[in-house]
Amino acid sequence: TTTVEPVKAEIKSADLPQSVKDLAISFKSQGWDIADTATVVKESTGGVAFYIVDFKNPTSGQSKSINVDAKGNIVKK
Repeated sequence: TTTVEPVKAEIKSADLPQSVKDLAISFKSQGWDIADTATVVKESTGGVAFYIVDFKNPTSGQSKSINVDAKGNIVKK
């Protein structure tokens, strides 16, 4: 059997599904700004597996990446 690697592509944060944007709004209320771009990870079938969304805290300078599915749920790494 062969393993097919997921396909990653960069997209604009504005192009994320509304459910993912809604999650980003909740992070913004905690002081985290969403990056201008995100990464969509697609399965070999072409369906979206999850999104990698980058956040930055302008006050502390910290950054973090969160995996989020299309429904706006955080996916454990």
